[in-house]
Parts: sequence; C-alpha cells; structure tokens
Amino acid sequence: MWRGIEKDDSEFIDISDKSAFLRGPLREVFLQAGFANYYDESGYKLLPCPPGTFVDISDTRPRCKDCPAGGYYSDTAAFVSDSCQRCPIGTFVHKNKAPGKSALDCSACPQGTDTKSFAGFRACYCLKGFFRRHMFADCESCEQQDGLECENDAVSLQPGYWWKWENDANKELYKSFSDLLQGNYSVGNQSIIEYRYPLPQAHKCPRPESCLGGIHATCFDGYEGPLCEVCSPGYYKQLKTCKECPSKAWMIAQLSVIAAVTIIITAVVVWRSRKEAKNKQDRSLPDIILGRLKIVIGFYQVTFGVLEAFAYIKWPDSLALIGKYSEMLQLNIFQIAPIHCLFPDLKVNAFGRLFAVLGINAAVVILAFISYGIRKVLLSKKIFPSQVEKEKNISETKELVYRTVFFFLYITYLSTCSKTANVLPQACQTLCLDEKRKKCDTFLKVDFNVKCSSQEFRRSVIVAYCSILYIMFLPMAVLVVLWRHQRSSKKHDDGGDDESTHSNHSIPEIVTGLHFLFANYNSHSWYWELVETARKVTLTSSIILIGGESRAYVGLACVMSGLYGMFFAYKRPIADPFENSLMVSSLAVTFVNLGIGAVSRIPAEGAQSLVDSYMDHIMFKALVFGANFLVIGILVVQYVRYFCCFIKEWRKNPHCSLSCCLALLLPLNDLQNEIRGMTGKNLLKQQVQSGKLNAPSVSSTLKESGAVSFELATIHEQPKESGESRSVNFGFEESDNGGLEEKGADQVKFDTRDSVFQTV
Repeated sequence: MWRGIEKDDSEFIDISDKSAFLRGPLREVFLQAGFANYYDESGYKLLPCPPGTFVDISDTRPRCKDCPAGGYYSDTAAFVSDSCQRCPIGTFVHKNKAPGKSALDCSACPQGTDTKSFAGFRACYCLKGFFRRHMFADCESCEQQDGLECENDAVSLQPGYWWKWENDANKELYKSFSDLLQGNYSVGNQSIIEYRYPLPQAHKCPRPESCLGGIHATCFDGYEGPLCEVCSPGYYKQLKTCKECPSKAWMIAQLSVIAAVTIIITAVVVWRSRKEAKNKQDRSLPDIILGRLKIVIGFYQVTFGVLEAFAYIKWPDSLALIGKYSEMLQLNIFQIAPIHCLFPDLKVNAFGRLFAVLGINAAVVILAFISYGIRKVLLSKKIFPSQVEKEKNISETKELVYRTVFFFLYITYLSTCSKTANVLPQACQTLCLDEKRKKCDTFLKVDFNVKCSSQEFRRSVIVAYCSILYIMFLPMAVLVVLWRHQRSSKKHDDGGDDESTHSNHSIPEIVTGLHFLFANYNSHSWYWELVETARKVTLTSSIILIGGESRAYVGLACVMSGLYGMFFAYKRPIADPFENSLMVSSLAVTFVNLGIGAVSRIPAEGAQSLVDSYMDHIMFKALVFGANFLVIGILVVQYVRYFCCFIKEWRKNPHCSLSCCLALLLPLNDLQNEIRGMTGKNLLKQQVQSGKLNAPSVSSTLKESGAVSFELATIHEQPKESGESRSVNFGFEESDNGGLEEKGADQVKFDTRDSVFQTV
C-alpha cells in the first residue's frame, strides 16, 4: 500500500467518479506529477509518493520507487526525477536505514573508502588496493596477504598465485557477491551484500607461469592440483615443468640409445678385462674408461641435481635444456619414459620413484651375483691345465661382477639420495586453505599428490628411512675396504718384499672392482672419491632438506663450490694430468652454473631477475652451452686430435688389425704410455707400422698369446735423429706349457726411419 502525506492516507485524489474516458488520462498526468496509483474497493485513488521514494518518469509504467541504499535519499513527497537526491560527498545511507528520508540519514563513509567521491550504491568505493567483504562496511587492504588483486571493491588472485576454496558453495557465494560489486547497481532484498566466510589463503606458485590466478585459481594447460604443481593427464614433470608426453616411438628410441651405449661400454670393459694382462699394481684399461666416465657422468649428474634442488629458480632456458638431457645419466627410467605416458591408468608418485630406484639397484646386485654363480658353476665343470688357471678365471669373473655392480651403484647413488630426501618429512610443505590458518594440510614439495598427513605416507616413509641406511652404509663400506687395502699395501711396502714376492701378493677382488674409484688418485689421496661424493650429495640432496627458497642458499652453495674447487686445484689429488684438468674444468663449470642461479629470478622473493631478458639471447645461450659442454668437449677434442693423427699415420701405411681398431676406438693416454714405455714409440704409430711384419704389434702378440711372459730390462736411448736406432732388451722366460726356451736377453732394434723391427 502506498502511503500518502498523512499516515492514515486520508488525503488523496479520488478519480473513481470520473468517466472511464477521463480516468486514464488523469491517472497518467498525476503519475508523472509524483502520485502513485492505488485501487481498493472504494475506487481509484491517487496518493503522492512519500519521502524516501521517487518517481522515475522515464519508466514505461511510472511508480514510486524506494531510494536505494548508498549515496541516495529523498526528503520530499511526490519527488519526480531519474533518481533520488544524492548524499553529500563522503557519506552514505546504510542498507538498514534505507530508504533515506533526509540528509541526516547520510552517515560518514567507513575506513578504507574514498571519501572524496560520490558513494554510489555502497558505502563509498574502496580506495585503490583495498577490497570489502560487506557493501556497507569497511574496506580492507590487499597487502594483508601476498598475491591478492583488488579491483572494483572485489578481491581475486594475482597471476602466479594459487588458493583453494573450502567448498564450492563458498566459492559461488563470493562469486555472486563479486558480480554485484562489479555490476555497480542497487541492491535488492535478495542480493548478497556480504561474504561472511574466511577467504582462502593465497600461496605463491613454485612455477608462476603455471598459475593464472583469478577467483577460480585457474592453472595453465597441463597443470592442476595444489599450487598447480600436479601434471594433468597426458603430461609429465621435468624440472618443475609439465611437458606433454612424448610419443611412444620417441621414448623407445631414447631407451634404445641408452641401452646401446651401456651395452657397448660394458662389452668393451668385459672384453678388455679378459684380454688384458693383469698387472694389479697399475690401472687397467677398464679402470681408465670407468675412471674418466665417472668424472663426466658425475659432472652432468651434479648439473641436473643442482637444477632440481634449486628448481624454484627461473633458470635460463639453455641451462634447463642441458639439465633435461643430463638427467639421463641418472639412469632414471621413469623420467626418460614416464610410466603414465605409456600406460595412462598407472600413476607413479614420489614414493613409487624411490621404490623403483631401490628395486633396480637390488635387481642389478642380485642379477650380477646370480650371473657369477652360474659362471662359477660352468667354470668348475670346465677342464683347465691347472688348478691355478681355474682359480684365476673364477677370480677374474668375480672382479668383473664387483666392477659392474659398484659402477652401477655409483651412477644411481646421487639419484637414490635425492629421491630419498624428496620423501622425508622435512621435505613436506604446509598449505593452509583459509586465511585464518585453521584448515591446513601438508604435501610433499616434489609431489603434491602425496599428503604428508596420510596413513599411506607414514607407512611408506619407513622405506625412506631404510634407504638412508643404504646411503650411509655404501660409502662407509667402501671406505673400510679401501682403508684396509691401503694399510695392507703399506705394510708390504715397508716390509721390503722383493719384486717376486710383491707381485705374488694377492689383491682382493672387491678392491679390484673398486679400482675405478681410487686408481686415478695419487697414493696419498686414495679416499678422495668419498670426499667428492660428499660434495655432490651436499649440492644435490642436502638443499632439499633445508627447505629454503631464497638467494642465500644459492649463494652458500656457490661459495662452497668455489672453495672446494680451489682446494682441489691446490691438492691435485688426481695423478693423471689429463684427468686432473677434466675434473678442474667440471668444478669450474659447476661454479659458473651456481653463479648463474645466484643472479637469476627467484619467484619467492618477488624480485626481478638480475639477468635481463635480453641476456638470454643467442650469445648468452652460447656461453651457457659452451661452459657445460666443456667437460665432455675436452674428451671430444682429445679424440679428434688422436683421430687426425691416426688417419695421417694410416695413410702412410694402410693396414687393419684388431689392435689398430681398438686404438682408434679407445685413444687413452695410459694405454699409449704402456707401449711408449717399451718402444719409445707412440701406440698408434707402433701398431700401424707393425703392419710390415703382418702382425698387430709385438707387445699385444706376446701378451695375448699367453706363450711367454716378459718384463722390461733396460732401455738405451739416443737422441731421436733421423737414421738412428734405439735398442730394448727383453728377458724371455719359458712358459708353463713349454712353448719357448729361455734365451737370456735378446736385443730388438727399432729403426726410427721406418720403424722396422730387427732381432740382433
């Protein structure tokens, strides 16, 4: 019922007695004059619209409308306009007092609002950087928590941040409230003018590009879950980035290449282990191969480990690409060929990856010793000339098993350490869902599919603790074995054993299997590989447990890496000059990589990168690639130089033999030095030029035939002038099978002009 001037509506204009022809036009005229049309049993009545209302004549059906809450009031009856009168600047009418009937109903705008502008349909607009939970209450600052974005009095997420609503109902409620604020229209009785529940807590995403922000906390394509850290179906994670699953053909091709390289290296090591003469006081060819491989593999494993441990850094794309392929050296099958990419229904979480690497380690150990058992049974049934020969073959098999097992465990050791650190409770991150931090949960940083508060986590973490025992036991066991061997060798050296006694001194097979770990170090630094392992574990795994995401940790790792490199260069623990240079280069490049990380952008700090975007162009990428390929490039350059010399010498005297091919495939300094020490000639030149005798080489023929044993007696050298000769005396002894009689010392001349062997 529309009220008129008097409370009892006794004053009104009655047009019921007018004819129907006049009643219509009269009603329209009075409506436009601010009167409301009312009809009851007594007839038509026209009442003036009361204070607090107005008549909008632009409406097709004019009627009395209440003044909306906010900056409006009406203190005049029958007020006709497009809206009510406006409250003074900086004042408003609360919804509980609406409609305003006088200027006294307009109250001062609350804190956090713009008091220098018209209030509109709310309690004044919020200041820039503020938002509100009630249309007629205070505004709050967006700075109360990071990641909030305020616009038109509503709050949402900035890009690069993530939150999660307690439930969908709360999210839809705030969405309706936000739409009302954004729409800028008057509220009705059914309008949602207040959001009374806690807002979600905003969290910085480890990879800002994956979080698009907004009310719904949308993730970029390929990302989902908490902090947008979970890869969607059809994607797999690589250094915090979700990549689209490669084709099955590509994954099979990568696995085939890795398998082929592994088989080739293993075959060469096994073949040379069986063919070489066993001088256990010197480095064998397999130890040389594995010793240099461990430097190269160790460097690229550290490169990937550093990128993974400091994954919160925005690394340059060029360095991230190197890390991508460096991970293959971890022999991480589930990264090279993600299981859920091959089989979408299968999921492997962080614990699954730890179980896999531990299972692979155990499988290799078991398979190796099963192979040894089978080989031992076969050798026991085989007929040998003597029991000594039989035991020698069994011992060589055991040495090969130890070497294979320890080298494989060496390759997977860093991966085992990092995967163990990733699933420990210290690697969990707490995420609170609401701003009051009453509803929180913990997740593994490396895999937000795993909740640290779940029963499954508490059961699975027991395996991680067992893995810690393995991580501690393996280097300690190696240290004990090497220490006992070193002490035993020192006793024999101090005891003054003659040469024959010393040569007959047996070295345990397990020590021979570990030769690749210590044989390239000098006698005083036999333990250094364990120091090197501690450095790599510190850089790749210990940082995960610290849990910090700031530049200070990168700087600390950079300082540690630099100090270790200086100490290594000062001590020079590696005896071989080439391998020492290779190791120093790897330490220097690791320091450079950490230096790049120290000046790169860290999202958690909210600071821009110290490396400007234009630096990541072709020249910067060339520097990064050049530095990280330096380590393996040293080997490549050495081989290229050797290959050029090989071709040059081969063109002088074309010939092909097994030893010649082996020299081309394995140009190792130590192998060349063996022959150079006996003949004074380069291995390549010696083997190629020995083609005049239609034999591989004197040394390889004598060694591999098993007919004789020889040792270097004396070397008479003269200046290497054209036409001069040098002589070498060899003492030949009768072999066990009686192939040759002892002839004392024969003299063999090597003519430096044409390298023809002559027996004098």
